[in-house]
Amino acid sequence: MESLFLFGSAAKGLMKSDSDVDFLVSFRDVSPDNYFDNYFDLKLMLESILQRPVDLLESKALQNPYLKKSIEQSKQLVYR
Repeated sequence: MESLFLFGSAAKGLMKSDSDVDFLVSFRDVSPDNYFDNYFDLKLMLESILQRPVDLLESKALQNPYLKKSIEQSKQLVYR
């Protein structure tokens, strides 16, 4: 993993008891074979730690310019 950002309601301090937690992840160059495992291992680990659903977006897969802008406005660095 290259970087991990928190965004959305958790980053804005607006989480509710039923909110999921939104993360934007960037992986270092990984082979397609390892990508799937890395992605789901991270998602399951975060859900286990946080005890709530996690929405994990990969930065390279993010195409919607409006969503990108919204994420940029609220994201907080968790890991680099």
